[in-house]
Amino acid sequence: MLIISSKKKILLNIHNIECKNYIKYLGIYLDEHLQWGPQIQHVNNKLAKTVGIINKLRYYVDFHRLKQLYYTSIYPYLNYGLASWGAAYKTRLNKICTKQNKCMRIRSMFFAHGREHVNPYYNLLRILKFENIYRLKASLFTYKFKNDKSNNPAVLLNILRPASEIHSYNTRMLQT
Repeated sequence: MLIISSKKKILLNIHNIECKNYIKYLGIYLDEHLQWGPQIQHVNNKLAKTVGIINKLRYYVDFHRLKQLYYTSIYPYLNYGLASWGAAYKTRLNKICTKQNKCMRIRSMFFAHGREHVNPYYNLLRILKFENIYRLKASLFTYKFKNDKSNNPAVLLNILRPASEIHSYNTRMLQT
């Protein structure tokens, strides 16, 4: 059983039910404070292993195969469930960004120096950085939620509603 609570709130376990700090649900690790630490650690571990494999294969496989390997073995971990856990604290997500950058640099595809700037490599490969993948996923979710109401879960329809459905006054501050 997982009880989600704030760090400050202390809950008493009256029924002696075993509580866990995190659980895995549909491939996503949820922790008790919804800070996504176990999920980020899981993704980071998977990326570390795969970057190591790509590092060894770079001597034997051509550039296009390495890019395919990135999209088949790294990108799915970055992408899965990202609309939910991608908004975690930036300091927690830095590990993942570092692993993705490492894949672009010396130990992976380009044989670049370890301190070289990675933006040109992302542009050359036409690969999105982690924070841009998150922005894309969040934007797609918002667009689909707003424009395709037939596929939206009923739970979300009851929770997320436009301000215009709640009241008639403008909630945006007007610049004069």
